[in-house]
Amino acid sequence: MIKKLAKLNLLYQQNAERIARLQARQEAIEKEREEVNKTEMLRMLSEYAMNAEQLGELIRKSKEAPIVAICARTDKGETDEE
Repeated sequence: MIKKLAKLNLLYQQNAERIARLQARQEAIEKEREEVNKTEMLRMLSEYAMNAEQLGELIRKSKEAPIVAICARTDKGETDEE
């Protein structure tokens, strides 16, 4: 019974270490996603010369979904000018 408990404790510790590594990786990925999202937003602002109202709408939408997805929909022909 003691061997089984020792084995379970070892497995528990190994899993805790894996989870910690995965959480650190997840945080790094999230930071990278945010940076790409911000860069894309800046690119769009300079490319499309948005006004303050349009920028506000873009920011609201970016909180709901990644900005790249919003840009992709717009680039496929969904524009306000048409």
